[in-house]
Amino acid sequence: MDLINYGYRVAKGTSEFDETFFSLSAHLGKLVFATRLEKKLTQQELAEQAEVSPKTIHRIEGGAGGVTDNTYDKVFDVLEISGEEIGEYFLQKSH
Repeated sequence: MDLINYGYRVAKGTSEFDETFFSLSAHLGKLVFATRLEKKLTQQELAEQAEVSPKTIHRIEGGAGGVTDNTYDKVFDVLEISGEEIGEYFLQKSH
Protein backbone atom coordinates (compact mmCIF):
# COMPACT_ATOMS: atom_id res chain seq x y z
CA MET A 1 0.00 0.00 0.00
CA ASP A 2 1.27 3.48 -0.85
CA LEU A 3 1.07 5.26 2.51
CA ILE A 4 1.48 8.74 1.05
CA ASN A 5 -1.51 8.35 -1.26
CA TYR A 6 -3.50 6.72 1.54
CA GLY A 7 -2.67 9.61 3.89
CA TYR A 8 -3.64 12.08 1.19
CA ARG A 9 -7.04 10.41 0.74
CA VAL A 10 -7.67 10.36 4.50
CA ALA A 11 -6.60 14.00 4.87
CA LYS A 12 -8.72 15.07 1.94
CA GLY A 13 -11.76 13.61 3.68
CA THR A 14 -11.12 15.62 6.85
CA SER A 15 -12.45 19.14 6.36
CA GLU A 16 -10.35 20.83 9.08
CA PHE A 17 -7.15 19.33 7.76
CA ASP A 18 -8.14 19.96 4.16
CA GLU A 19 -8.35 23.73 4.61
CA THR A 20 -4.99 23.97 6.41
CA PHE A 21 -3.04 21.51 4.28
CA PHE A 22 -4.22 22.64 0.89
CA SER A 23 -3.98 26.27 1.91
CA LEU A 24 -0.27 25.69 2.58
CA SER A 25 0.27 24.46 -0.98
CA ALA A 26 -1.65 27.42 -2.36
CA HIS A 27 0.43 29.91 -0.35
CA LEU A 28 3.71 28.28 -1.35
CA GLY A 29 2.54 28.41 -4.96
CA LYS A 30 1.83 32.13 -4.72
CA LEU A 31 5.26 32.72 -3.19
CA VAL A 32 6.99 30.76 -5.95
CA PHE A 33 4.97 32.53 -8.65
CA ALA A 34 5.69 36.02 -7.29
CA THR A 35 9.38 35.31 -6.83
CA ARG A 36 9.71 33.75 -10.29
CA LEU A 37 8.17 36.85 -11.87
CA GLU A 38 10.36 39.12 -9.75
CA LYS A 39 13.43 37.26 -11.08
CA LYS A 40 12.04 37.45 -14.63
CA LEU A 41 12.10 33.69 -15.18
CA THR A 42 9.67 31.69 -17.26
CA GLN A 43 8.24 28.45 -15.91
CA GLN A 44 10.44 26.62 -18.43
CA GLU A 45 13.59 28.40 -17.24
CA LEU A 46 12.81 27.74 -13.59
CA ALA A 47 12.07 24.10 -14.34
CA GLU A 48 15.37 23.65 -16.17
CA GLN A 49 17.39 25.33 -13.43
CA ALA A 50 15.63 23.35 -10.67
CA GLU A 51 15.88 20.13 -12.70
CA VAL A 52 12.15 19.46 -12.56
CA SER A 53 9.52 19.41 -15.28
CA PRO A 54 7.65 22.55 -16.39
CA LYS A 55 4.48 20.70 -15.39
CA THR A 56 5.82 20.51 -11.82
CA ILE A 57 6.34 24.28 -11.73
CA HIS A 58 2.82 24.75 -13.08
CA ARG A 59 1.45 22.45 -10.35
CA ILE A 60 3.38 24.25 -7.61
CA GLU A 61 2.22 27.68 -8.75
CA GLY A 62 -1.33 26.39 -9.02
CA GLY A 63 -1.25 25.25 -5.39
CA ALA A 64 -1.49 21.54 -6.16
CA GLY A 65 -0.74 19.15 -3.31
CA GLY A 66 1.54 16.16 -3.53
CA VAL A 67 4.75 18.08 -4.27
CA THR A 68 7.68 16.63 -2.35
CA ASP A 69 9.88 18.56 0.04
CA ASN A 70 12.83 17.74 -2.20
CA THR A 71 11.11 19.37 -5.16
CA TYR A 72 10.24 22.48 -3.16
CA ASP A 73 13.87 22.63 -1.96
CA LYS A 74 15.15 22.60 -5.54
CA VAL A 75 12.77 25.36 -6.59
CA PHE A 76 13.46 27.45 -3.48
CA ASP A 77 17.21 27.10 -4.05
CA VAL A 78 16.96 28.38 -7.62
CA LEU A 79 14.73 31.27 -6.56
CA GLU A 80 16.95 31.94 -3.53
CA ILE A 81 13.99 31.71 -1.14
CA SER A 82 15.26 31.06 2.38
CA GLY A 83 13.43 29.38 5.23
CA GLU A 84 13.31 32.74 6.97
CA GLU A 85 11.61 34.31 3.95
CA ILE A 86 9.03 31.51 3.89
CA GLY A 87 8.37 32.03 7.59
CA GLU A 88 8.06 35.79 7.11
CA TYR A 89 5.65 35.26 4.21
CA PHE A 90 3.36 33.16 6.42
CA LEU A 91 3.62 35.63 9.29
CA GLN A 92 2.44 38.41 6.97
CA LYS A 93 -0.44 36.24 5.74
CA SER A 94 -1.59 35.52 9.28
CA HIS A 95 -2.27 39.19 10.06
